[in-house]
Amino acid sequence: MKLLFLWVALIGAAFVLVGFGSESTPLSEAESRQVRQRLQAYERGELTFHEVSSAAFQTNAVAITNLARFYQTHSNEVTVPMLLPISRCMVVIGNGKEAATLAQRYLNVYSNDCRAWDILFAAKVMAKSYTEAIEAGTNALAHGCEKNTHMIGVIAEGMKRPDIMEKWVVPRLLVLKDTQEEPERRLEILNLLVAHSLMTTNRQLYVTSLQGVDASDLEKNEDLKHWVKTGCKLFQAKETEALCKQISH
Repeated sequence: MKLLFLWVALIGAAFVLVGFGSESTPLSEAESRQVRQRLQAYERGELTFHEVSSAAFQTNAVAITNLARFYQTHSNEVTVPMLLPISRCMVVIGNGKEAATLAQRYLNVYSNDCRAWDILFAAKVMAKSYTEAIEAGTNALAHGCEKNTHMIGVIAEGMKRPDIMEKWVVPRLLVLKDTQEEPERRLEILNLLVAHSLMTTNRQLYVTSLQGVDASDLEKNEDLKHWVKTGCKLFQAKETEALCKQISH
């Protein structure tokens, strides 16, 4: 299962989406005014969290950087609600330490906001603090944010935490494998489910994970094909007999 540990090593970088210059460069007066207006509009409910710091907004690297730079020089103007989008920007520019600090300050007041738990999860992964990352990630799941379910599972599997997998990850991934529209993401989910079934010798999970999967799916992912073949020999399940025959060559 060495691949699982490779995933753990790589996912910290996955949160840093674009490259930036120095966040410590002071903003001009006009830039500060623009950021201040956006944050105040966000606090008033005129801009959403996603409009201020979402993936679509990240196409504007300058705007993301400016939010982080604004905090460095105007922290006294930043209210607790503003910490949420700013902490997300800190994750995007790769400043995981600051992101974690700001997200935790926000959570001290708004502990049920799963978005902040997601940000804290990302920051802890970047710092390779995987135990803390798992705690933050499961809190995000508990409060309704499930976008990082797969990454939480990868870390839990790498840390040999079947309790986390069984309680938080596997049930959600079994739903996602049938609803995920992106083919590559679906194969990643299947890969983790099948690998977990092998590590725990869970025949039923192996069978359930492969429901609706055909040989053409496996040809697109050699690692998944390898795990499935291993399961064919280990479980010899009647339910997957046809699939096993198709990939036996």
